[in-house]
Amino acid sequence: MNIRPILEHELSFLEEMLLEALFVEVGQSKFPKSILKDPSLKRYFDAFGSSKMDVCLVAVHHQDLVGVVWGRLFTEKEKGYGFVDIRTPELSMSVKETFRGRGFGSALINEIIQSYQLIGIKSISLSVHKNNRAFKLYTTLGFTVVHEETDSVIMKKMI
Repeated sequence: MNIRPILEHELSFLEEMLLEALFVEVGQSKFPKSILKDPSLKRYFDAFGSSKMDVCLVAVHHQDLVGVVWGRLFTEKEKGYGFVDIRTPELSMSVKETFRGRGFGSALINEIIQSYQLIGIKSISLSVHKNNRAFKLYTTLGFTVVHEETDSVIMKKMI
């Protein structure tokens, strides 16, 4: 496994993996790709890299991209689903299904924490569905629930 910054020509991988990251209950159909046109999702990848706070790392296995974690700062006016405040980057992460449970997610999170620490960030946040098995991963990695909805939570980690 290799974790490295995403290359410019790989940025379309964010869209692919955001679609993969959208939680779907067992037995339900996956979301159509057209959902990525929704402004509430498009903000996660549109013009990515235009801010120094846009940080993205990919997991590479035998030269194939198998996972990604990325973070962005959002504003009060255009919040992400895991918005905490204007100084806390919100993370998005996904690992291809066949590579889950093999340490890629933990490695990605740990690496992006180091990247954000280097530029002076003190906390990160994310949103996760309560039934998503990633919820347990985030808890294990030290994220705590700061806001709870019916089906999802916003989690934060001081770094």
